[in-house]
Amino acid sequence: MMAGKKPDKEQAQQDRTRSFRPVVWRILIYLAAAAILAWVFHDIDLHKILKQLDRISWGLVLLAVAVHFLSYLSQGARWSFLLHPVGKFSFLRATQAIYIGLLANEILPFRAGEIVRIFLASRWLSVKFVAAIPSVIVGRVMDGIWMALAVAFSTAFVTLPGFFVKSVELFSAVLLGMIVVFILIVVRGDKNMAIGAAGKIFRWKAMRAVSLFFARLVTGFRAIGFSRYLFLSFLFSLLFIFLQFLPLWILMQAYGIHLSLLPGAVVFLILALSTAIPNTPSNIGTYQFFLVIGLSLFDVSKTTAAGFSIVAFVMLTMPIWIIGFAALAMEGINLSSIRKEIQRLKRKSYSE
Repeated sequence: MMAGKKPDKEQAQQDRTRSFRPVVWRILIYLAAAAILAWVFHDIDLHKILKQLDRISWGLVLLAVAVHFLSYLSQGARWSFLLHPVGKFSFLRATQAIYIGLLANEILPFRAGEIVRIFLASRWLSVKFVAAIPSVIVGRVMDGIWMALAVAFSTAFVTLPGFFVKSVELFSAVLLGMIVVFILIVVRGDKNMAIGAAGKIFRWKAMRAVSLFFARLVTGFRAIGFSRYLFLSFLFSLLFIFLQFLPLWILMQAYGIHLSLLPGAVVFLILALSTAIPNTPSNIGTYQFFLVIGLSLFDVSKTTAAGFSIVAFVMLTMPIWIIGFAALAMEGINLSSIRKEIQRLKRKSYSE
């Protein structure tokens, strides 16, 4: 009898350990964000920030919020084009999934919203989860190409920080590698051979599941590579990046930071590329830090930059919360149930 209880105790201990680890990670993440925010708001003139808030042009703020919404409509259109080989997915449905994913990013660390929107697309299209992954990866690579080109163009006119240039060089090298791999998959990959080999080579169930997963990714990448919507998606990526930059620049004008388009674009690129790595929920801390760093290149005082970082963060984040919750309500679901369903799919994939 005692021997029968021992495994149950061990299992309970393992369950407690698994539930404890995410809590520790979250505490460390929030501590890091708090430390960054402490630096951003250290030694600033609070009275000056309050005076600047009084002079904000709220008409321009509303315009920035509207343009920011348009940027996600363009991303939804781009995603619907990239998903076309999988199934017909309207740009409004795609935008709904994007906003639910954005809401998840605001609440959960490490950009978990990307997984959430992939899950929603696979559910609404009635396809396997893995079938929707290539569309998101290709979309992000397209964004990266346009931003890398924009940085290369900017260096001809503006002296960028050394750390940022080296980071972009590393980013560009990784990006180039991903493009080469994508081209090789499209040109040389054989979907039937890949899936067949993946199912036969490995007898160990876990390895077979992983190999099948990557084989299906190859299938998805090939389908996108041969899609007639690929070039159109690439153009919509440029539109998306521009409509992401424009609200930030409009908010600068509304706050009284009168930078021209090129310096404003440089600030946006520093912010966008520096926060692209999965980090805290809402990029809290890193968003303010890199916005202050970017604005300081153009002689904007730390007090003004810190105040603006809060205004930009609130004005561009608050609509995401509102629209994201509305998008969830339309489906009658919540993020907790989505996370449980994703975990169930994960376990199922390893048992196949």
